[in-house]
Amino acid sequence: MSLKCYIQMDPLNQLDHTEDTTLFLAKEALSRGYQVYAYSPEALSLKENSLTAIGGRLNYSNSVWKQGTPQILDFKNVHIVLVRQEPPFDMAYITSTYLLDFLPKKCVVVNNPRVLRDLPEKIIPHYFEKYLAPTLISSNYEEMVSFLKKYKEVVIKPLYLYGGKGVQRIDSEIKIKKYLEKNDNKHIPRIMQKFLSSVETQGDKRLVFIEGKLRGWLQRRPARGGFLTNFYEGATAEKCDLTSGEKKLSQDIETFLQEKKIYFAGIDIIDNYLLEVNITCPATLPTLKKLCDIDLGKLFWDGLEKRVK
Repeated sequence: MSLKCYIQMDPLNQLDHTEDTTLFLAKEALSRGYQVYAYSPEALSLKENSLTAIGGRLNYSNSVWKQGTPQILDFKNVHIVLVRQEPPFDMAYITSTYLLDFLPKKCVVVNNPRVLRDLPEKIIPHYFEKYLAPTLISSNYEEMVSFLKKYKEVVIKPLYLYGGKGVQRIDSEIKIKKYLEKNDNKHIPRIMQKFLSSVETQGDKRLVFIEGKLRGWLQRRPARGGFLTNFYEGATAEKCDLTSGEKKLSQDIETFLQEKKIYFAGIDIIDNYLLEVNITCPATLPTLKKLCDIDLGKLFWDGLEKRVK
């Protein structure tokens, strides 16, 4: 079947062409004979209830990615849409999900735009209270200070960014003040969590779910002297096993994802605590293929092909 796929994504020149999961998925789609087009969210237009975007066809040849001449992409003729741009999860992002609500009913979209705007990934863990690390979400300075006094050392981070951006380890009130002073939008809540010291030596585990089922996992260790497990920050990956507690957690996540009809997700676990459920732009697929010889790109498209009417 020759399928047409549109990918809402960041510009090619902002991506790591060897490690990016979006391009990993696009490459598999091209190998299946799909027509694959890319556009950025600001290129979306809704005119007389008809959704279009300005974008170009993706091509991969001789290990080089190229995007074709910009053209009008009519969503009436598309089979699959992937929403793959990274946060910030701001009003521009939310507006794009409103526009994508006008996709034709026959179109398969991953992940569902309504679910994306209803379930920010750092808030989802609150649906799993028994797996939630000690956490505060607030813009109230006194609340933050009180939380720090209780747990002595915390991590503070923006609610709506990604990749370790804006994440800081805090062990004094003066550091809270400095953090807030150098950040705009002081009334937007931040998330604070008790610092989990095992992350320095053990890192965290990333589990990947496709079709609401656990499909692969790995361990991420921070760079020497650091605590961030994001690859953007120099973390490394290795194979690992799952504990009985982590297997139970993953089963509960599967139930949640299937109930919410979330097709693609990645979760982060430290000490059996669920820190994040990434549904905006889950990654790690190229690393899983290299490290564990698991090609989840094939599984990803196999599942979507069954859903195309």
